[in-house]
Formats: sequence, C-alpha cells, structure tokens
Amino acid sequence: MIAVGVAVAFFIVTIVLAHFLAPSEYNWKLNTVSDLGSQKYKNAWLMRTGFIGFGVLLSTALLPPFIYAEEKNYSDLPIVIYALNVLLTGVFSAAPFTHSSIFSVVEDKLHSLFAQIAGIAFSCGVFWHSSIYSDPNQKITNFVLFAFIIGFSALIGLSKKRIIKIGLGLLQRGLYLVSFLWLLFRYT
Repeated sequence: MIAVGVAVAFFIVTIVLAHFLAPSEYNWKLNTVSDLGSQKYKNAWLMRTGFIGFGVLLSTALLPPFIYAEEKNYSDLPIVIYALNVLLTGVFSAAPFTHSSIFSVVEDKLHSLFAQIAGIAFSCGVFWHSSIYSDPNQKITNFVLFAFIIGFSALIGLSKKRIIKIGLGLLQRGLYLVSFLWLLFRYT
C-alpha cells in the first residue's frame, strides 16, 4: 500500500521541518518529538499537524482494505488504534520543554496517555502479525523488528527513570525509525 509510505514520509518530513524551526534550547538527542508540539511553543502547530496528519493518513490507508477484505488480517486493527492514538497526541500537547510553570497538566497527561496507548497498540499489532499472519520467510524479520521495538521501549522507560544516561530524544527517534521500517516492510 503506497498510502502507508505516504503517511510515513509525511511524518518524517514534518519532524525534519519542525527540527529546523526548533529554538536553540531544543536538543534532538535529549528532547522528544512531542516537545516540538508542546504547549507554549509558538511553532508547535507544525508537529501537531504531523501527529494528526500521520494518524489520519495511516488509519485511512488501513481501514478500507480491512473492511472490504474477504479474509481479514486482524493484526491491522491494533495498528489502526495506534494511528488514531498518534492523531490524539497531536490534539493534546505535552508540557512545555522550556520549563514554563503555566500549562495544562490535564492536556499533558492526555498526550502521554494517548502516546502510551499508541505504543502498546503498535507493539501488540506487530507481535500479532508476526506470530500469526506473516509468511514463514518474513517471521525472522518481523520478530527482529519487534525485538528492537520492545528494546527501544524498555530503554525509553529506563531513561525516563534516569537509570541509564541515554537521551530520551535519541531513543525515541530510534523507536520511530524501527516502527517506520516495520510499517514499510509490512504494508509496501
């Protein structure tokens, strides 16, 4: 499906453009992509558009083929849930990365909640597809990418708890890269 490739390309271009507009205090190794769409940030609209656009493009690429397919691949449903939750992370923004004391805590918590649901749904979809639907020749590639997704997710958790000293932004970008590779491998 070329539409999945378009969704991934759209999101990558948005992230790159948002980096060019980022202020000097933004460090891509330490700050997350969500910080580029955070509250109180004047160029947040760009990254929010990226989250929403990616969610819309990916879910609309996957839903019609699933609905009209005679043989359903149910592992696509968690990926649609992932896409819709990425969309919602663009509706609700993270706390400011510039240490502003005035922001919506509720909006930040909703952003985090939808990001976590997206990650869990994506992981479930990859595992489900890899276990049940993938061709035997593709199983190894699927499981390797799944292992990378779980590995990056675990490292992000360890980084947030300051157990390891690897920048959260660097880890998140690694997770996005592996996720994008899986989407392209699976759907194109």
